[in-house]
Amino acid sequence: IVLFLRPTQSLTVFLQQLGRGLRHAPEKDCLTVLDFVGQVHRRYRIDKKLKALLPKHRFAIDREVENNFPHLPAGCSIQFERIARDHVLANIRVNLKNLANQVLERLHTFSAETGQQLTFGNFVRYHDYEPERLMLAESWTGWKAKARLAPVPDDPDLTQLKKALVRAVFISGPREIALLRKIVTLLAKKEVAHALTVAGDQAMAVYYRIWSATGENAGNGSIEEAFARLSRNQTILADLEEILEWAECKITARGTMPPLPFPSSLELHAQYSIKDIQAATGRLSLATAGQTGTGVLSFPDVKTYVLLVTFQKSEKEFSPSTMYADYPISRELMHWESQTRTAQQSPTGQNLIYHRQLGVTILLFARDQKKQNNCLVPFTYLGPAERVSFENERPIKMVWKLQHQMPVNMFEENRRGG
Repeated sequence: IVLFLRPTQSLTVFLQQLGRGLRHAPEKDCLTVLDFVGQVHRRYRIDKKLKALLPKHRFAIDREVENNFPHLPAGCSIQFERIARDHVLANIRVNLKNLANQVLERLHTFSAETGQQLTFGNFVRYHDYEPERLMLAESWTGWKAKARLAPVPDDPDLTQLKKALVRAVFISGPREIALLRKIVTLLAKKEVAHALTVAGDQAMAVYYRIWSATGENAGNGSIEEAFARLSRNQTILADLEEILEWAECKITARGTMPPLPFPSSLELHAQYSIKDIQAATGRLSLATAGQTGTGVLSFPDVKTYVLLVTFQKSEKEFSPSTMYADYPISRELMHWESQTRTAQQSPTGQNLIYHRQLGVTILLFARDQKKQNNCLVPFTYLGPAERVSFENERPIKMVWKLQHQMPVNMFEENRRGG
């Protein structure tokens, strides 16, 4: 048994204290930690300590406390005494509610407190902020301006392009990050023609990553015009560079690009929205933003189906008719259900069941949950798959075999009984 009798602001000290109890010893089966939670200062970050015990820092920590930590590693549990639980939730909610005051205060003291340069990456790493939460509230330069550490941004397309910063924190393909950093650097120098040349045949994919709208809706008559407009938004470009630098340091995808029967810039285990998937496979143009609002994308011209899976479905986000039983059986096998209207003898049913004989390519994309911190979560590219079995219809229940193993964290967090 280990007793925690005092709070510490240092995550390292907290984990060191915990580590003392985790040492192995003969006949030692488990560790019990008693943490005596008191009335801590409003600036004390209880959420940082609790998130450090979770498999990944991407769960809404207040919901984890409310639901008794459903995402802890197997064999572990956290149990709060009622009053302590109220203290913890109050502390977390105050920190979330007072994000603006809290961030500005920490921006002011960051360099003096840490000895590090104030960059986006250093700031979110040290204070353990969810980057999408910060970017939803304000641009990175906007935050610094509010703290009087930078001039107030006056970019002509600031309001529209702030959303690009939110999307940027989810980019995780090393090839794409490297390409975007080159383009951002060139546009910051107003070298628009050179940036277009570097983008090459991926210019449309870059366009939708940044603008995420058709030319008409975004006010762009051409790709050239869109790049030129972006070059006039210098603080957005500076923020993108810092976000991409941070993203490059944390990527786990290796940049593998499984061979497909058509040109594609998709990287295995990188994250993409529905628009990004279609842009990366050459299915979008300035005139049309492609297919939306479906769990299956069909590309007849290249005989390809894209299956979009959300493992953890909630009744708030999915209707009863779309609560499909989608889950990993192993890191190579996944159970999947077609849409409720799909019959085996329908064209879609036949293409899915007999895809090998018909020369149809099946690509799988999956995500743990639909939303994270009020942001739509992009899908992780799992690569090509082959049908192993099928039964029933409306929906058809199928098992798919992946050519490449899914990430271990995705499997552990979504497998049945896990």
